[in-house]
Amino acid sequence: MKNTKSKASQPNQGTGSLVRPHSLNSSEDISSKRDETQKKFETIAVKHLRDLRSSAISDDVIARNFESYTERYDGHDRLLYSPKIRRRNGGRVTDSTLKRYRHIENGGWWCSGIDLTTLEPGLWGCFKPDTPRPVPDKSGKYIKYEHPWKEDTGLFALRVPPELAQQILEKHGHSLDEAPADCPDPFWWIVTNNPDIPLILTEGAKKTAALVSAGYVAIGLAGIWNFTAQKKEETDPDTLKPELRTLIQEGRTFYIAYDQDVNQDKPGRTDSAREKLGKLLESQNCKVKTIQWDKNEGKGCDDLIVNCGQDAFHQVYNKAIDFSVWTARRENQCTCANLAIHQRFTENITIPEFEKLIGIRSAKGTGKTEFISEEVRKQLVIGKKVLVLSHRIQLGKALCVRFGIPYVTDLSHSQRGESQSLGLCVDSLHEDSQAGFNVDEWYGAVVVIDEVVQVMWHMLQSATCKKSRVKILKDFRTLIENASKVIIADADLNDAVAIHFSKLMKGVDPFVIENTYKLNRGKAYRYTKPEALVTQLINEVRDGGKPFVSLTAQKEKSLWSTTTLEKRLKEEFPDKTILRIDSHSISDPNHEAYGIIPRLNEELQKYDIVIASPSIETGVSIDIKGHFTSVWVIAQGIQGESSVRQAAARVREPVPRHVYAASYGKIGQIGNGATKWKPLYKSLSAATRICWELLQKDRLSREQSIWDIETIDPMSLEQRLFAQLAAIHNAGMIEYDEQIFTGLREEGYQIIDVDSDKDEDKKTKEELKSVRDEGYAKKIEDIVTVDPLQSESEYQTIKDSHSKTETERNQERNWEIQKRYGEVNHQLIEQDDNGAFPKFRRSYDLDAGSPFASEKDQEVFESQLENSGLFNPDFIKSQRKPQAVALKALEIPKLIDFDRTFCNSDLDVIELHEKSTNPLAAYQLSIFGLGKFNTKQKPISVLRSLVDKLGYGLKEVSRGQLINGKRERVYKLVDRLPDRERVYSYWFKKDKERQLAKLAKAKEKASSSNLDTQREVDESVSIDSKPQKISDLATSVIQRLTDIAKATPEILERTVEELLNSKDWKKVGDEVWLNLDPHSPARRLITNWTWRTT
Repeated sequence: MKNTKSKASQPNQGTGSLVRPHSLNSSEDISSKRDETQKKFETIAVKHLRDLRSSAISDDVIARNFESYTERYDGHDRLLYSPKIRRRNGGRVTDSTLKRYRHIENGGWWCSGIDLTTLEPGLWGCFKPDTPRPVPDKSGKYIKYEHPWKEDTGLFALRVPPELAQQILEKHGHSLDEAPADCPDPFWWIVTNNPDIPLILTEGAKKTAALVSAGYVAIGLAGIWNFTAQKKEETDPDTLKPELRTLIQEGRTFYIAYDQDVNQDKPGRTDSAREKLGKLLESQNCKVKTIQWDKNEGKGCDDLIVNCGQDAFHQVYNKAIDFSVWTARRENQCTCANLAIHQRFTENITIPEFEKLIGIRSAKGTGKTEFISEEVRKQLVIGKKVLVLSHRIQLGKALCVRFGIPYVTDLSHSQRGESQSLGLCVDSLHEDSQAGFNVDEWYGAVVVIDEVVQVMWHMLQSATCKKSRVKILKDFRTLIENASKVIIADADLNDAVAIHFSKLMKGVDPFVIENTYKLNRGKAYRYTKPEALVTQLINEVRDGGKPFVSLTAQKEKSLWSTTTLEKRLKEEFPDKTILRIDSHSISDPNHEAYGIIPRLNEELQKYDIVIASPSIETGVSIDIKGHFTSVWVIAQGIQGESSVRQAAARVREPVPRHVYAASYGKIGQIGNGATKWKPLYKSLSAATRICWELLQKDRLSREQSIWDIETIDPMSLEQRLFAQLAAIHNAGMIEYDEQIFTGLREEGYQIIDVDSDKDEDKKTKEELKSVRDEGYAKKIEDIVTVDPLQSESEYQTIKDSHSKTETERNQERNWEIQKRYGEVNHQLIEQDDNGAFPKFRRSYDLDAGSPFASEKDQEVFESQLENSGLFNPDFIKSQRKPQAVALKALEIPKLIDFDRTFCNSDLDVIELHEKSTNPLAAYQLSIFGLGKFNTKQKPISVLRSLVDKLGYGLKEVSRGQLINGKRERVYKLVDRLPDRERVYSYWFKKDKERQLAKLAKAKEKASSSNLDTQREVDESVSIDSKPQKISDLATSVIQRLTDIAKATPEILERTVEELLNSKDWKKVGDEVWLNLDPHSPARRLITNWTWRTT
């Protein structure tokens, strides 16, 4: 709705009539009361009354807080009272000051409220002159509001009329009677003393008055940044104003109702102020919410009320989102739109032919893909080559069907080179892929990317792209740089992605179309537990409903997976036709879902129940009408919040949605977990340099200075985008459920909370557990007993195939377990499924595998360089030594002792807490994924988190001494990886064999050159690799170490130190190390002593 108010930047001069505002009903009333309203502070001019009324301010609020000044009633005393202003001997201000404020002599209105620190009338306020003065050096702009000169800005805490004050307080369970009889202002006394009363913070007198008139407790700031103290004695620049501090009490809820940003020259300025204010309030243990509305309905809250009524503000107030959710979503904004439309379908839009980069941001179900399809047809007609990119094969095939172009697998190799159009998964965007992509063949092509945000994120972080990521990114950069036109679209298209494409295209400005239309999508029922949703799902089917179910898990191990729910529903409804669509079923030639994605709208109507995983969450539109009766979503926190909303919207028909979302995201945070891209980008750079320094320290073979890292790191644009999207991902894991439901509400759903039957839900969960346990046990048995593969080539063939039977998947998994651990058994498979491998590896690198870690990191680094370059996020993940170094620095190895106990008062545990919460150490631990620690955590909590990274746990064994009236819990270490010793022995053997093979190869190479080269090779290889016959002296030292290991702690350290500093050790130390059992107490003694001394 357009704003109908008329505001002149230079109001007409003159005073107009003076009247009592509460008696104004018509022009005749105004006329008849002129003679009665001559007192200076009880009068208001007619034109000022109109101005204030036009901002939805009630007459009673106007009467108590606003005054008119005319030529006869000078306003100088309101603005020039500060003792800091220069004055003449007689006390009058100087002529230059009077000249500066001469414009106020033409009249204006004044507003002031009360001083919250005293509850007495306040001196500070604002004056709106009828003839504002121009802003210096800003042509055409005027200072609309004047505040007292050389005085700190205050707050607008307006006087609330008694009747209105009582109504407001009653809404929150209070009454004016609660205030003391001698209180200067009962209303504000009650508000300041009761934190259960929420407050709205806004900007300016008029907005504050409009909110008070609408029945809210509102405080106005002089400006969006005017919430911090300004006095010089306040050393902390982030100290809130004294008046505002009177309202700060733990548990108080503050609503921030700043203007909606419409300034395209300075996008995000208001948001930046809102963010800082919210953080300061949260730091005082207050709850913060932010109120937002459609900027088309009004810039300020007073505009919204004028244009749409008080009910409109009541609605946005009730829909206010938690500040943490708002902050998280801020990074995902799109402020670069060139064309804003508001229509049901994205169609009938004329795009200038010269635009090379076209972006479309439009809600799901508004016809983005159809619009792109028409653009593709136009480009093909004029002879342009068209390349359509996706991040999933099935999605790519579905899009190609809609666009009428072939997918890469539909054509032979020779046909691909001749085709004018092609669809391709970005995983294949390099010449070594099965597609044999040649970027030069697509010079001048039109590139189309639907769901572009997810496509870019897939390229930057998916495991399937990892091996060839740098090649893919380089070819993608070349492709976009040389494209004649690029069309990108996404319901969540953001500035980061649009600007990234602009930079790839050498500064081409994006032409972004934003469709702000919101569909009326119907009801979305919110569940607090997944079992409650499944209970209602079963009831829905029992009543004849046909549900479409979207889950985030596929594997048999999960309680909420597609396979588990399919089995449970088949047990309950054997007569129903059920289709499971997930990554396994759509690629299994023996399954009915095989290759179904392009035919979904035809095939799904054959089934009573459809259960889908994220394999069809993105870019696929299910347009069936009259078949599905409901959509059900279980989001466990293992996919982005936007992906969950995508899944909920796959079925376009507005049938009821039923949604469960975890309270927080369960997938790991990226980088240091930052929710802003700049800190995250810096953390990646810091981690890269630490990795680089460790490589150099460990005899990096390449003759490069650490400062030469930029010469082999050409992916700065891509790494910046990675940081931006990773920050959005990290933010999306915060208050996961709130973000999802906030997003659904903004998309047009009515959110309804669901009460559940706890007994029925418990029964549902137990039934699912039974089904899950049976299915998972069978899956493990199938992997253990399957006919094993005989060669690496067989494994690679199956691994790279897009079509796999269930037997082939079991063979693939069997080979991976065998290769990883040396054998295949039920326990190892279950441990691996539970994430044991990285814990095994970290612990091994701290123990028996320590001598090999540096060499492995160097080999991986050199392999990445040979494979066309480094991508920092992958490089950091590939380096194992930084984590080992960090854990050694914290002296974790000496705490791996099953005989000792731990508690919060343990000096070693306290020391660990102090080290890990040191700001620098905490930062480095966070950037290498070892945890985020702070001083608020208990020492035992830090220990538990760090030993968990190595596969250990803490078990309570007793209660110790009394501390603060409670007995302290005492713990012992337990090993949660029962196969640890056997796995270490296998890995140690493989590492030694590999090292010996490398030595033999190096010597063979050296023998063909000269003796000097031979010597260099020998020196560059760890002495552990040199096979030696054990000498008598080494045997003797090993025996002494074995005896020392049995000594008491009092003499243990001194005896070890003496031996390791002895002449015998210097002679045979390396020989002893090579021949010691890697898990023997003697070897552990040497390792611990070495770590302490270094």
